[in-house]
Amino acid sequence: MIKIHVSAIFFMLIFLLSIHSYCFANEQIDSLLQASKRQMADTSKVNIYNTITAELISVNTDSAIFYNHEALKLAKKTKYRRGLAFAQTYRAVILTNQGDYPQALEYNDSALRLFSQIKYPKGIAKVYFNIANIRAYQSELDTALSFYFRSIDICKKINNKKGLSDAYNNAGIMYEWLGYYPKAIEYYQKSITIREKIEDKIGIADCLNNIGDIHEVQGEYDEALVKYQRSLDLRKELDDQVGMAYCYMNIGTIMFHKRQDAKALDFFNRALDIRKKIDNKIGMSFTINGIASVYAKQENYAKAIELFKQSLKLDLELDAKSGVAWNNLELSKIYLKVNDLNKATKHIKRVEKIISGFQEKRLVAETNKVLSELYAKKFDYRRAYTYFVKYKAEADSLLNETNIKKIANLKSEYKYEKEKQKLIHEQEKENAIKEEKIKRQKNLKRMFILISFLLILFLIFILYAYFIKRKKNKELKQKNDKISQQSNKILAQRNDIALKNATLMQQKEEILAQRDEIDRQRQDILDSIIYGKRIQDSVLQSREQLCEIFCNYFILFRPKDIVSGDFFWMKKLGDKLIVAVVDCTGHGVPGAFISMLGVTFLNDMIANENFKDSGEKLNYLRNRIKSALNHGLDEKSLRDGLDIALCVIDTKSLKAQFSGANNSMYLVRKRDDAVNLPDTKTKVVKDTTNMLVEFCADKQPVAIHIKERDFSTHHIDLQEGDKIYLFSDGFMDQPGGKNGRRYQSKRFKQLLLEVSNKPIQKQEVLLENAITDWRESRSQIDDILVLGLQI
Repeated sequence: MIKIHVSAIFFMLIFLLSIHSYCFANEQIDSLLQASKRQMADTSKVNIYNTITAELISVNTDSAIFYNHEALKLAKKTKYRRGLAFAQTYRAVILTNQGDYPQALEYNDSALRLFSQIKYPKGIAKVYFNIANIRAYQSELDTALSFYFRSIDICKKINNKKGLSDAYNNAGIMYEWLGYYPKAIEYYQKSITIREKIEDKIGIADCLNNIGDIHEVQGEYDEALVKYQRSLDLRKELDDQVGMAYCYMNIGTIMFHKRQDAKALDFFNRALDIRKKIDNKIGMSFTINGIASVYAKQENYAKAIELFKQSLKLDLELDAKSGVAWNNLELSKIYLKVNDLNKATKHIKRVEKIISGFQEKRLVAETNKVLSELYAKKFDYRRAYTYFVKYKAEADSLLNETNIKKIANLKSEYKYEKEKQKLIHEQEKENAIKEEKIKRQKNLKRMFILISFLLILFLIFILYAYFIKRKKNKELKQKNDKISQQSNKILAQRNDIALKNATLMQQKEEILAQRDEIDRQRQDILDSIIYGKRIQDSVLQSREQLCEIFCNYFILFRPKDIVSGDFFWMKKLGDKLIVAVVDCTGHGVPGAFISMLGVTFLNDMIANENFKDSGEKLNYLRNRIKSALNHGLDEKSLRDGLDIALCVIDTKSLKAQFSGANNSMYLVRKRDDAVNLPDTKTKVVKDTTNMLVEFCADKQPVAIHIKERDFSTHHIDLQEGDKIYLFSDGFMDQPGGKNGRRYQSKRFKQLLLEVSNKPIQKQEVLLENAITDWRESRSQIDDILVLGLQI
């Protein structure tokens, strides 16, 4: 007689339920593979790898392992906890299918911790479901049930219908194993009700198989065959090869019970072909066991023993205790039939050892039956009777009238519930039609009322418009009369306006003549200014003249107007080079006049050789300016004068003097070279290669001043390669940048440090570009003058 290999049956059910979606088409898997190759976030790739793993678990274990490994690796790298938890869940399913239960439990525990940390109840329910599957396969049925109920509680709270139907189904399997068939049917019907609502055809097929199992155990083979065949039809419709193998096995078992051995072998071999293809070892063991049972029934004991041992070997590899027990039990039966009592005893003792504490009642009952027959053949009738009584008690508890009645009642209740739901649905449909009809009638009534209301409003509007028009016509007639009276007045006013227009035309001609005279005068002034610039240019030194004096220099000179109030001046007396940058009061024409005086007085200053330093030269220059402008100490005179930076360089001894009136001098030198700083009127700025020393000017102009004092002199030891910069305030006062702020001395110093490494002649272009970029579209507010020398 074929064994009821319940743990193998359960494993096959779990194998079908271990993934989210069951058998997707190849093109859908291909589309996922293509998506994984595109550029996307790492978390999205982890999700795709997990989905591919789920699709491949039941059809291609090697590929599933590969993509699961990729998901685990990438999820750990990116610290994507949810993706890692799902990847660990799928790895646990793969290990469960391969029979590595301890490792599978470790992965489930790790996934459970992650799902708990991120508070993802759906994942927690899934892990509880997987742990329950493993405990069930290890025949720890009470533990398995407790985990199924945990999964059920969570699925109810989050309304996870798919997870709830799966947990109900497997809880039913546990009750079936424990021999509580009415309870098992109750949970199967709960599961199938949900699966019909969500149109889960695979799940419905599983429930049909499970209900068929109970009919088979009860000996109701025709009823069981109907359930199995309905399940097979659904599997074929969905091209579910794994499920088809399971159905072929069940139908083969029914054929075995109905003594149709050829058909039984045909269905068993169909199942075996599929299970070998997908490397489902537990399914192979189950199927080989069924084929062996057929040969044992045909008394081909040698072939039966060979096949039972093959099945036993697979179960031992998988540590499937229930399967090991059933195979040893079947071998014991055969050896008992051929009177090899020693081998029969050896195998039944193995079974007895395994099932100690087992809750699988059918296995316990069959074991007690074989032990009773064995001891009877050994003439130990007392023990034989004892085991027979145990067998009878277990068998009666499995198959009794109460159970059968309860199952029949549950079937009737289920059928009644289905009919009730159908009637409720039809009544709801009829009520919906009636409600729709009433709704349409109400809408028509509302439409009629609305149209009537609109017509009344329209009539009111027409009447209102008529009375308004009459009123307006009356008002219009009154206005026309008034307009006629006013037109006469307007005619008189028009004549008056014509007279005034003639006067205005005469005034316009006078204004145009004045404008032309102003334009002529403006042009004369402009011509005078341009001529003044030519005079100023002739007085100031040209670049060629400067180069004859000193070639290592540059001048950035940008006047604000045609003529400039800033000017540069350079002379050489023997070994001494005298350089000045002067900023006169104002700019344009006033500044140009002052600059002419400045050039004249500087030339006079050179003719006088009685000055011991540059400070005395500025004192002399101030006296000449004051005398020329004939100033008294008033507000206006305080604004007239010069700001100047004057530097005297001995080109032979490399000694220099500097004096300044409001305008300082900058010296740039290599960072590591020392600079003599004789007084406190110096400031130093450094970058990585150079340093800039500011020799501060006296805060007084070359002009009359409230607190006049002698100009001070800086004495400087120069080195070859030093750069000297003299300048007016126009560069630093120019507004620009994003906020329209002044360029300021800090930014100007940094700019000079940056360009000082470039050749001296190229620095003019760099400074020109810098101030142009800074100014952007803003107007120039002052004359700009910068003079640079390289020693």
